[in-house]
Order: sequence, then structure tokens, then C-alpha cells
Amino acid sequence: MKNITIKKIDANIFLIREVFFQEHANIFLFKNKDAGLLFDCGLGFENLKNILNELGIKHLTVCATHTHFDHSGGLKHFSPDEIILTPKQYGNIKNKKLWGLEYLNPNDFATALISHEKAVKFCAQFDQKIVRPNIIRGRLLQFGKYSFKIVPAPGHTDDSILFWEMNKRILISGDALYSGKPYLDMINSDPKQCLHTLRNIDKMNFKLLLPGHNSILNKTTASAVINKWERKINDWLTVE
Repeated sequence: MKNITIKKIDANIFLIREVFFQEHANIFLFKNKDAGLLFDCGLGFENLKNILNELGIKHLTVCATHTHFDHSGGLKHFSPDEIILTPKQYGNIKNKKLWGLEYLNPNDFATALISHEKAVKFCAQFDQKIVRPNIIRGRLLQFGKYSFKIVPAPGHTDDSILFWEMNKRILISGDALYSGKPYLDMINSDPKQCLHTLRNIDKMNFKLLLPGHNSILNKTTASAVINKWERKINDWLTVE
């Protein structure tokens, strides 16, 4: 699996990365015997479902922190009964203008792993072909010993959500917060809502923050990133 890396970060939690794509998003797998719960599923260039099935994870459920191409492109490899989305996410995934495709660039594919021709073809033909998935109606997602509260987190996109495991003190943030610069220039981004989301995250008593990109954060490092983002966003709003 030279194009995919899987790293154990806790007893039943794994970090999956599509290393062939420079701007790869983090994919998090929670495992319970032969069952797995995926938070985000990457570009979909490789069939992640098949890879995990071959590793003995036969029963998969996948949900999304938001519906940008690098987080939800892999949904096409899963059957409708394996996918869980919010009503807002399901609405957005049917609108190609909301997929963030302005950032899907074939030059971001590592040519040592993926030929440039294949990357160009993939980007040109990119689509999120899913039929109606399971729709989250409540605010709780149960998986084995984990109980995730679903928290709206608008800002980066209007369909962004957090998955908050209060008992284990684990927060899955997607692109609502990660170590790096914030992207708030999409058509469904909102800097003011992002500030509100950042304040909510800062109030949460997590030990581990599993972000949409880059390194895993703890409470201290996450608070430092929040401060940087708040300053940058306030600067943008002042200029406007």
C-alpha cells in the first residue's frame, strides 16, 4: 500500500493518509473487532473500502466532517447503507460548486506514485456519485464503546460538523480546526461563523483533537492554533 499509510495512534484508533496527494486530508478509523467507523474517506483515487476489507475490517461505516472533495471523494466506493451524512451534507454533495474543486490540482499528485496523466484524468473526471445515504437525524453517533456527539461547526463550510466523544475526550474537527492556515474563501465559507466555531472548540475539554489535516493536536497546541486563526480572521474582517 505505497499510496496509503495506516498508523495506529491509540488502542483502536488509526490515522490513514493518502500520501500520493500533497494536500491529503486525514482519515480516522475507529476499529471494533471486524467493524470500522471512518471519519472522512479521502479523494477516492484508491478504493479505501477494498483496502480495509483486505485487512480484515469487513463491516464499515463512513461519515464526513464536510463534503469537500478531499474528505468525501471516497464515498463513491461505499454502498448507501454504509454512509452516514447530515441533511445539509447530503444537500451539498449534490452541488458540484460546493466541493472545493478549485483546490483539486493534478500537480499536487506525487509523480513518483501516480503518473501525471492519471492525475489529470482523475481531476478532470472527479465526481461524487452516491445515491441516498443514511441521514443523521439526531445528535448522537454510537459505535462500540464510543458515543460521538455531533456538533455543527460552520465556518470553513456551512455543512462542517464536529464529532465529540466526551467520555474519551476526543474531538474530531475536520477542517474546522487544524494546524495550518484557515481556508475561508469558498462560496459557502463564513469567517464570522468560523470565529464562533473556534470559540466553541476552545471551550471543549478534549485531550486529543483529530484534525482534517496535518498533525494531531492536544488541548494546548489546539488553543495556540485557535489564537492564530482568530487573529488572522479578525484581520480579514477589519480589512473588509
